[in-house]
Amino acid sequence: IERVGERRLRTPMMIASAAATSAVSLTPVFLSQIPIWGLNGFFRGVLRVGTSAEAMSSVSDDDSGPTAALLSGGLDLGKIVGPLVAGAVADIVGVAGMFRILPLGFLVVFLLLGTLERRPVRPSDRSLLVKTEDR
Repeated sequence: IERVGERRLRTPMMIASAAATSAVSLTPVFLSQIPIWGLNGFFRGVLRVGTSAEAMSSVSDDDSGPTAALLSGGLDLGKIVGPLVAGAVADIVGVAGMFRILPLGFLVVFLLLGTLERRPVRPSDRSLLVKTEDR
């Protein structure tokens, strides 16, 4: 992760995870789903470690406690609300439909939130922010 950079891996891993989760609906045979879940576990693992590492390394030591609490709280909330939402969706469209709809929904939310992400201005970008007449 460190060699490539978490930001470069985040979107491809999220797309791959959504595709793998959707692929579960393509086969009703549990044994054939095992490699799909294994692959999805790899994608989610890279995402979890990479995003946590980026979040913690991008804050000061004083802010690391609240950042860790926010990350943990979000993960816990997802573990509580996720099964409720999945169950409700499965009740409406069936289990296979749930595995088709929810990964795409989460991918859309991820991409929308990614557009709102605050990124620090790099020194090389500062020259782009100076008005032409100020140069």
